[in-house]
Amino acid sequence: MKIINEDPKQKISFKTMKVKGRKSKLTPELIEKISTEIENGSYQKVAARKCGVGESTFYAWMEKAEGGVGGQFQELMEAVKNASAVAESRAIQTILADDSWQSKAWYLERRFPERWGRKDRLNAHHTGEPKVVFHTIKQMSEQEWNEVHGTETKELNSVEALN
Repeated sequence: MKIINEDPKQKISFKTMKVKGRKSKLTPELIEKISTEIENGSYQKVAARKCGVGESTFYAWMEKAEGGVGGQFQELMEAVKNASAVAESRAIQTILADDSWQSKAWYLERRFPERWGRKDRLNAHHTGEPKVVFHTIKQMSEQEWNEVHGTETKELNSVEALN
């Protein structure tokens, strides 16, 4: 940065030079490597790590692309989206090509959960405050107890009397 102040009565003006940082690791070759890993079934962060890119760096690049920064960041995001679509399509083809009915049932269960999903799960949604209700429990007389249980009650003086 260079400061120019020719007249002390005038405001200081700044002339800035573009600061050059280190060259980005993001290259077309790296984009190709990462997208190939994703196409082969790797998670995004695993693919990045395998290609020598840290998780935080990879996601920072993706955020830049989502934020409108173009160039290689945009190319990376598009390559990742396409690679994910290819991986999903390959997985579905493999599942449907399998001879077992279980693979097809698994696919249907996940693709159309409302029709083919497991019914042993309960989705309970509640809005508002829970209502707490207290009920008074009636104390039974000995006679009522005996009518229900059919035996006379014994007075227990110790835990051993239960055995």
